[in-house]
Amino acid sequence: MPLDLNVRPPVIKRVRGYRFYSQDGIRYLDFYQENGKSILGSRPAGFSNALKKEIEKGNYYGFPSGYDKKILNALKELSGTDSLNAAVFCTAGEAAEFISAKEEREVSVCPDFPEASTYDRRGMICKWYPFCGITLKDFLSDHRYVLPVLPFPGSFSPVVLISSDSDLAGATPVSPILLAGLNIIIYRLIQHIEKEPYKDWNEFIEKIGKIWDVKTPYLLPRYTKDNQPFVYKTFLANRILIQPGFSGLSALPAEISDGERAIFLKTADKVIRGIY
Repeated sequence: MPLDLNVRPPVIKRVRGYRFYSQDGIRYLDFYQENGKSILGSRPAGFSNALKKEIEKGNYYGFPSGYDKKILNALKELSGTDSLNAAVFCTAGEAAEFISAKEEREVSVCPDFPEASTYDRRGMICKWYPFCGITLKDFLSDHRYVLPVLPFPGSFSPVVLISSDSDLAGATPVSPILLAGLNIIIYRLIQHIEKEPYKDWNEFIEKIGKIWDVKTPYLLPRYTKDNQPFVYKTFLANRILIQPGFSGLSALPAEISDGERAIFLKTADKVIRGIY
C-alpha cells in the first residue's frame, strides 16, 4: 500500500510481540499489524528458529520438500475438515495465475475485507480472515478457492491457496525456509483461536466505535479519508501505530497492559473530539 508522505511510520530498530522500538529508543504499541495480517505479533513463538534451522541447512531453493504434507495436515486441523487440497505460492498474483490457467478463464483475488455475501463465488479467489465471524470450514463450503490470511509476519510472506473440491497439484515449489515458517504459523494460529484472546476488549468496543467499525480484532475506519492524517498522527504522538493509509486495516493487539489500554482509550477520546 503506497504511503502518504505526511503519515510515514517511524524508523524501527527492533520489534517484539506487539511493540516496536524506534532508533530513538521510543516504544510504540502496534495496532497496525501489517494491515491486520500479523495478529500473532511480529515474532510468533518458534517462528524465527524454524527459519533459522532451514537457513543453516542451506535450503534456499524451491525444491520439493516434506513440508507440503506437514502444511496440509496443519490446514486440515485449522479448517476442521480432511477434504482439503492446498498449494503454496510466493504471491496471491501467482495463485490467481495458476487457477486462471487451470480453469482457462481469468480468475482474480478479492481484495476486500471478508463479507461472504458480497463475493462473486464464480470468478474470485476469496480471502478468509481469522475471527471474521465464519469458520474456515464453513467458508470453504461457500467458496471454491480460498486464500486464508495467515499471520506470517513480513512482506515476504507466502500465501496458501486451498480448495475442498479442486486438485491443486502442479504449483511451483516454494523455498523450505518459507514453508518451515508457514507450518509454525498455522499451528500458532490454531492455538491463538483456542485462547479467545480478544475477550478483554469487549467492554471497550463501544468506546472506539465512532472511530472504527470494529469486527474484532479488525478495525475498519469510520472517519473520512481527509481525517486520516489527523487520526494517524494523534495516535502516533501517543506512541500507538495504526494503519498509515486510509484503505488499510488496524487490529486490536491480543496482548496489552492496563496502562497501555488506558493510553489508547484516552487517545481515542481525543481523536473523537477532533473529528466530530
